[in-house]
Amino acid sequence: SAIGAYVDFWNRTGRHETIADPTPSNVIVPMHDYHLGSRLVSISNRAPFPGLPAMLHGFRRHFVAAIESEHPAVAGLVGWEIVLSALLEALGEPEGVRLIERELVGFDAELAAAAAAFLARVEQRGFLPRRLHFSAERYWRWAELNPEATPAARAATLQELFATYRL
Repeated sequence: SAIGAYVDFWNRTGRHETIADPTPSNVIVPMHDYHLGSRLVSISNRAPFPGLPAMLHGFRRHFVAAIESEHPAVAGLVGWEIVLSALLEALGEPEGVRLIERELVGFDAELAAAAAAFLARVEQRGFLPRRLHFSAERYWRWAELNPEATPAARAATLQELFATYRL
């Protein structure tokens, strides 16, 4: 959500400006995965768009690394797939995929390999938006706890998730 807010800002500026310091302290994210509305605290520290590879690396350097250093238990859990997913989440799957494919030649080896693998997964099974991903995870956790649930209970849970996650 937070990285998506930074991507959305870039997109809203006509893809000309980015937030110069995309840090965790400059974004407010809702407490629950089903809430919407991540917000940037300040947009005063802007910079010209440095190109997609530099912007993505900036997210890893300023945002992900900052969280990992503050919370070592989550170190290594956020890979390129999360950063690239935020791009697709903010731009939409077709536009996000086109942009990554177009820029792939400018990526360094690590990012290019991760992007190629990400695009292959998206091509194979489609892109799973954040709300759908978390609602599916929530359903499967519920199903594991309720293996004997009736079809009516399963349907009611799915309806509740549909409404809660605004699917």
